[in-house]
Amino acid sequence: MSTKEAEDSRLLFLITTNEEPSTLDILNLQKHIEKIEARLSSINNAIAEANVGVAKAKAAVAQAAIAVIQAQAVVNSLKMRAQEEKDLLFQYCRPLAPIRHLPRDILIEIFLFTRDWSDKKDLFLRGYRPVGPRPGSHPFRIIQVCSEWRKVGLSVPMLWAMIKATYQFPVHEADRDTTGLRMWLERTGTTAPLDVSFKGPLNTRWEGELPRRMPLNWMHPYMSRIRHLSLEGRLCELPPGNFDSLETLRITGSTSLQRNPTNDEVRTAPLLRRVKIVFSFNRLHFIYWPHLTHLSLDLACSLRQSALLSMLSQCKSLVDLFIRCNIKDDDDDENDDNVTFEDDEDRGGEDVGEHEMVDRPIVMSLLASMTIYIGSHAVWLLSWLTLPSLSTLRIHVAGNGWSSAIYNSFCSRSSAPLHELEISGRGLSDEDFIHLLKETPSLVYVTASDAVFMTSTLTAGLVWDRPAHTPIPVIGPNLQRLSIANGMSSPDIPAALVETDTILQMISSRSLTDEPAVLVDASDWPSEVMIYRAQHPRRVSWNKEIKILQRNMFRIDSRRVMAVHMFF
Repeated sequence: MSTKEAEDSRLLFLITTNEEPSTLDILNLQKHIEKIEARLSSINNAIAEANVGVAKAKAAVAQAAIAVIQAQAVVNSLKMRAQEEKDLLFQYCRPLAPIRHLPRDILIEIFLFTRDWSDKKDLFLRGYRPVGPRPGSHPFRIIQVCSEWRKVGLSVPMLWAMIKATYQFPVHEADRDTTGLRMWLERTGTTAPLDVSFKGPLNTRWEGELPRRMPLNWMHPYMSRIRHLSLEGRLCELPPGNFDSLETLRITGSTSLQRNPTNDEVRTAPLLRRVKIVFSFNRLHFIYWPHLTHLSLDLACSLRQSALLSMLSQCKSLVDLFIRCNIKDDDDDENDDNVTFEDDEDRGGEDVGEHEMVDRPIVMSLLASMTIYIGSHAVWLLSWLTLPSLSTLRIHVAGNGWSSAIYNSFCSRSSAPLHELEISGRGLSDEDFIHLLKETPSLVYVTASDAVFMTSTLTAGLVWDRPAHTPIPVIGPNLQRLSIANGMSSPDIPAALVETDTILQMISSRSLTDEPAVLVDASDWPSEVMIYRAQHPRRVSWNKEIKILQRNMFRIDSRRVMAVHMFF
């Protein structure tokens, strides 16, 4: 060990113990203390110099921050000036914008494109063609932009061709003023086809009196141009003239038109093809029944059997028929209508005029879609019809109104390619329903609402008996979807409905492959709704149809639905 190492070892021993140092040890310790103090003094001097530098740097930073703030203030000021110049530049450039110099025809297209062109399926029947965009505030906004836009907007008849006028609560005489309506009509020019919806006063007594009727004389100069006409409420007689362009007519209200001889002076409507009559029947002689393609009778009154048959016997061109009303036998009391009225003037109900008695089945060779909600008379009506082109049938059967014999006769006469059937009402049994499917092999889609339940009898009837060596199922050979829905509050729900496995076996038996049917995951549906499908359904878009069914059949008459949807 060297002398230095020995000294360091001795000093370390003295530092870490309580040993008393010798004279030599004291000298060595003092030497080390002096060295350490010298180094510490040097470090303190360096710290002092560094602190001076820090202070100078802080002062510089403060000055820089002030400079930054000042510079930012200059930048902000310049930005504000730049924005002001941009705004001024925009004001001067705006008159030069291309939209200020659009050709008139392009501007018209823009006006029309930005409007609401949705059709009025809620008012009219399928096939309705709008003559222009729906009325609203948009035309007025357009003509308030500038003088040129106002000039162009007022000169485009199509912008104003759809007219909607409401006078349902004319408390004061000023409320009956049709000046605004006439002004709107003037903007339609002289040739554009028109779509007019006019609502008169409600048929409700005010302080003991019915409100005055609204006149229709404003219509006279424009009658020949009206393509679609909807009338509602208490109205005076139609003005003299011809409906040369009328294609669609909708009459609504317990009394739409005042009984007046001028209504029978006709007035022709050679192009009238679609008629919808709501609440009460109004006889208008300008309706030429043989030309109609679409007819809807949604009445709150009763029609006699002979009157309905006489009317339908004239409708040789019908493609779509909707009937919802009460039917009364011809030998019922003359005044026995299922609706009451305030006075004789407003009496609704049957008003079909003179009619010939029908003594043979009515052939409607073009009718493709028929909807009938006439209670226990539904099957009675089928007994009078021959419909060789019928593809869609919606029918409500009330009480014990179903007759398999009448339906068989109807199918035999018609030989219709019936594609879709919607049936409702408790008028048929499981056996009747199975027989219906058997007698209509062309059916592809069947929906039963509050008609039958998915019972073991119905399931067994739908099974394809393979051992019988039949090439196709005997019942429903073309069936792709069967939906059976019932309101949860129905008192007729059987105590024990068919089990899931039984339904799956039935669907599997109808498949051309040996793959088993499956229960579709319906976690997004109510627990009372079940969906079954074959491993490879015939209908490729079955999942899309499910969404439609979910939207349309979630409730029946506000009741929760217990439903079974099967895709074969």
